[in-house]
Amino acid sequence: MADIHGTGKQGRTGQEKQKPTCVIEYNALMGGVDKSHQLAANHRATRKSLKWYKKLFFYLLDLMLVNSYAVYLAVGHRLPFLDYRLSLVRELLFDKPLPEYRPQYDTPPVTNSRFDGRHFPVDFERTSYGNFRYRRCVFCASNGLRQKTHFERNTCHQPLCVAPCFKVLLSTN
Repeated sequence: MADIHGTGKQGRTGQEKQKPTCVIEYNALMGGVDKSHQLAANHRATRKSLKWYKKLFFYLLDLMLVNSYAVYLAVGHRLPFLDYRLSLVRELLFDKPLPEYRPQYDTPPVTNSRFDGRHFPVDFERTSYGNFRYRRCVFCASNGLRQKTHFERNTCHQPLCVAPCFKVLLSTN
């Protein structure tokens, strides 16, 4: 078992507090680890609600940042840790130009008129109170029905019920 040594401090009862040798050695030799935990603790990326593997990823990211900061300081630079982190993020995100987005098509794009956006129902504009305006469906009215709707065809702006009138007119076009 480990040896126990006195700490030089007294407890409430007046007896000297005892500490195992392994704890004394740990405290004497592991000051750098405590310093790295102290640096990482002020600016942690981990969050309480994350899954374990995400916490592990962000913990390793924090550890990588602290280690790279230690190398940065060893080279002779002087910058606070938060500023170092922010400059590193800026370099990773903003210094490189983003590649120009060009969609890759294996086949030519579809040019069928059914897919050009002509046949989609859209809402009427809302009133000043935020409510929908309702108008009579033109297809129902031609069949002698009185049906109100707040949808219209986006090309001709005629009021149409979504079902079944819009479907019937779409299949006839």
